[in-house]
Amino acid sequence: MFKLIKINKSYGDKNVLVDVSLSLNNEVVALIGENGVGKTTLLKIMTGEISQDDGVIQTHDSIVGFLPQSQILASSVGDGFNKNSKQWQIDKALQEVGLDKPMDFETANLSGGQKTRLLIAKILASDLKPNILLFDEPTNNLDQDGLDWLEVYIRSFKGSVVIVSHDRAFINKTCSKVVELKYGKLTTYSGNYDAYKIQKDLELRRTQEVYEISAQERNRLEAILKSKSRQMSNIGNERFDKIRHEDKMSFNGSRNAAEKSTGKKIKALSSRINNFVMPEKPIVSKRYAVGIKGDIYEGKLVLKVEHLSASYDKNVIFRDISFEIRGSQRLRINGKNGSGKTTLLKIITGIKSADYGIVAAGSGVSVGYLSQDIDGIDLERTAFENLNEVNNDKMAIYEEARSLGLSADDLRKKSSELSRGQQAKLGFAKLLLGNHKLLILDEPTNHLDIATMESIEEPLKCYKGAIIVVSHDSYLINKLGVTQEIYL
Repeated sequence: MFKLIKINKSYGDKNVLVDVSLSLNNEVVALIGENGVGKTTLLKIMTGEISQDDGVIQTHDSIVGFLPQSQILASSVGDGFNKNSKQWQIDKALQEVGLDKPMDFETANLSGGQKTRLLIAKILASDLKPNILLFDEPTNNLDQDGLDWLEVYIRSFKGSVVIVSHDRAFINKTCSKVVELKYGKLTTYSGNYDAYKIQKDLELRRTQEVYEISAQERNRLEAILKSKSRQMSNIGNERFDKIRHEDKMSFNGSRNAAEKSTGKKIKALSSRINNFVMPEKPIVSKRYAVGIKGDIYEGKLVLKVEHLSASYDKNVIFRDISFEIRGSQRLRINGKNGSGKTTLLKIITGIKSADYGIVAAGSGVSVGYLSQDIDGIDLERTAFENLNEVNNDKMAIYEEARSLGLSADDLRKKSSELSRGQQAKLGFAKLLLGNHKLLILDEPTNHLDIATMESIEEPLKCYKGAIIVVSHDSYLINKLGVTQEIYL
């Protein structure tokens, strides 16, 4: 058992974590939330890398292992292990993760999945084997084989696992609990991501209904109070009239009684309204509509690839690739890490040259390319300057940036000052501002939070141009309605 009890953490005047509590008991938990909310901060507090301002951590003799989002590997497999790790511990850890490579094997030649296995082995090769694993975005850059292996490993791990991930399909397959970090607070939902979404939607609807019913009741009471106040005013303004042949004393008595009765009702209503407790208004993240330009008539040739071959250092990457795209067709390029998916995209866009073959775009077809590493972003220029390169409409720039969660302050920053997730949003905003007939997307959802993914999926689905995509995100692939697939 591992417990966080009322953990608080602030940076300056920004409260990142507010009374955060979490219990782990041999389970797999997904920690989700928008970019920048403090998920990595929470993981680092759990490892002891940084300290909390307030709150208690009860470890109950737990040993925590942490796999960070980005980590530089040593040059060879054997070089990256702790100096205190004995060779038998290293061999056992490599065997446990299924990495059958010699100690002098160069890590540069490992696939993304193999690199993840090596990083996990480094955690396991110690005298005190961890029974809690914290993974920060472990699925980024993994091919399907790597994802399948990691899924099996996590589900069979004897202990607790906390995964920070934006991969909804992976969360569905591995996690039994979802905890959402939002506005500094942690909320727990039982089940996988699909179950979380159902609970979240019900919760929002219920909260809105309770708020609206309460608001209606308060408005009703205030309307009655106004009516009684007007009635009180009319009673006070009423004057004795001899023509009615009414006794003046009787008139005054009736008026005083009416004033007293109405006054009591007004006092009771005022007290009721003053003591009326309105439920907290549900907070809904403000998302602006994302728009993607680019229309093309059905049947038009968008791209033709014939007998394409490529190699690196005399090693063949792929050979004899042929396909064509017409109209608004969607093509997925699939394959293991290192099979040449990114190389093929870069040849199509003209960034790299092929050894052999032809790539021909249709007449008048402009191509928008979103690389996996956001190559099109100049890190020394501000975010606004990067977007201004492709569109000089200032209003359009701010609208598209806001649609992806980039604020005006973000646009004024140097691109190098943005987080990795914000840089990914910036790259996507640059793509949106172009008027392209063909979009080429290389792992477009890497480093994007789930809210941003979901904000771009529907417009991508409705986009009237063609799309070539490399992605392991099955949610995105299903949403796009892929009609062709090439496996390298």
